[in-house]
Amino acid sequence: MTWGWFVSAGLIFGLIPGLNFLSSLVVAACLTPTDPILAAAVVGGRWADKHVPAHIRHLLAAESGCNDGAAYPFLFIALYLMFDAPDVGNAIRDWFVRLWLCAS
Repeated sequence: MTWGWFVSAGLIFGLIPGLNFLSSLVVAACLTPTDPILAAAVVGGRWADKHVPAHIRHLLAAESGCNDGAAYPFLFIALYLMFDAPDVGNAIRDWFVRLWLCAS
């Protein structure tokens, strides 16, 4: 997820003029975990019902849901870095305390 997040952010940053890298990280955190084409092709449809065992379809559907939840820390670190800029230390502290300690 981390590499995909940075690669997606780099592509977004390079393709959208005027967008700064932190904004690209926010957008990438929303786009990286999505796998709609794979999920739609493998989890549902007539072909999947016939050729893909049910336990594999359920496993892929669960993995897709986990990906979405795994994106929250990446989204929030990018948002904290944007809003607390240029104080990176404060942003990381807020991210750790509010996301990891308060959410536990």
